[in-house]
Amino acid sequence: MHDTLGQNLAALGIGLNRLKEDLKTNVSLMDRIADLEQLTSDTAQRVHYLALELRPASLDDAGLLPSIAAYVEHFAARYGIDADYQNSIHKNISLGPLIDANLYRIVQEALTNVAKHSKCSHVDVVVEGYRGQLILLVEDNGCGFDVDEILNSSNQEIRLGIEGMRERAVLAGGELSIESEVGKGTTVIAKVRCEQLTQ
Repeated sequence: MHDTLGQNLAALGIGLNRLKEDLKTNVSLMDRIADLEQLTSDTAQRVHYLALELRPASLDDAGLLPSIAAYVEHFAARYGIDADYQNSIHKNISLGPLIDANLYRIVQEALTNVAKHSKCSHVDVVVEGYRGQLILLVEDNGCGFDVDEILNSSNQEIRLGIEGMRERAVLAGGELSIESEVGKGTTVIAKVRCEQLTQ
């Protein structure tokens, strides 16, 4: 998807640029072409992020932890939120395609919620290994919320996001918890069994 649409959008952008060069004396057309160039650029960027969010090739190529690190970097650039990635596991690990994908999507959903709802200035994404467990934390300094109130509310978008993360943790053979308090930020914690981290 990314390759095909990305190439088409790139070709469209080049074509518009050439057309602009040919019509430099027509100000009205130049303005319309400039608008189309901006739309093309914005669409290409959206396609890039959509492809990244569906399933990054890096999960297969580089592994889970580098993929999370790359996503945190893209998140910071996209939303302008200071994001710090910390990893205390000094080796690349894989828990299998299904578990890796679910853990990646938990981080993705947690950061999406941060961008949409937290009003934070900073978020930490932390990966730790402890007694045979892989632990993922996404912690922001935002506005926080009452977890029980949200889970029982009619705000389906937020509720489904939390429920989706919990379901993904279960599919990965683990568990997910959320700690939050109004005015004091939010921490999402996912834990899964990882034999590679057994000491």
